[in-house]
Amino acid sequence: YQPLSAYTTAAFLQDPNETTDVFVRFSLAGGPKGGPDTARDIRGFATKFYTRDGIYDIVGNHIPVFLVGDAMKFPDVIHAIKPDPRSNLRNIERFFDFVSLTPEATNALIWLYSDLGTVRSFRRINGYGINTFVWVNADGKRVYVKYHWLTQQGLETIDRLQAEELAGSDPDVACRDLYTALMKGETASYELCVQMMELEKAGTLEFDPLDCTKIWPEDRFPLIKVGLMTLDRAPDNYFAQVEQACFSPSNLVPGIE
Repeated sequence: YQPLSAYTTAAFLQDPNETTDVFVRFSLAGGPKGGPDTARDIRGFATKFYTRDGIYDIVGNHIPVFLVGDAMKFPDVIHAIKPDPRSNLRNIERFFDFVSLTPEATNALIWLYSDLGTVRSFRRINGYGINTFVWVNADGKRVYVKYHWLTQQGLETIDRLQAEELAGSDPDVACRDLYTALMKGETASYELCVQMMELEKAGTLEFDPLDCTKIWPEDRFPLIKVGLMTLDRAPDNYFAQVEQACFSPSNLVPGIE
């Protein structure tokens, strides 16, 4: 929407008239391949920017926080939500055994067990970068940023009973909704907003702004509108283009760290 040269040298954020191609993959964090789209779960919201300076990936989720802040605990999260290695059955007690011993997971747990945990449309969810990134301008000045994707179709959730019903009658409802809309010539748009924080401010707060289990209060760090992302076409080959797409938070471009 406006040049952001005061905050970053990233080429794709300089000219409001420039359009950057993107690729987005929605996914279930805990569910297996073929699992129901309406299961109570964190949805992956990964965005790949094909910029003039190279590929930039924002690997996020549809809730603004994650279960753990320590990367060493990430395998434990996966073990807790995936099927038992002996029986191959999912057991919710495994998950609650983990989170009960992980106090920092409480914030994400509250988000997950709100109505946001059960959805029926990828077009009607928000996305969040989760982690804190750094923007750098031409003078070397750095600021912390948090990414927010805000759906322009309106946020929509379903309750537990609707989720269970659809899991049996139309388990691919979210994928079907997005694909059908795109094939009919409709679009899905999301507004990219950022929260910014001076590096010096971080040490004065009552929470760690680099901790992905915490949110930044929007009344103190308001959302700044950056631009609009519009999904206007579906993949030609889902396996080749979606399932085999690789995303990495280490895919950065000059001006972003």
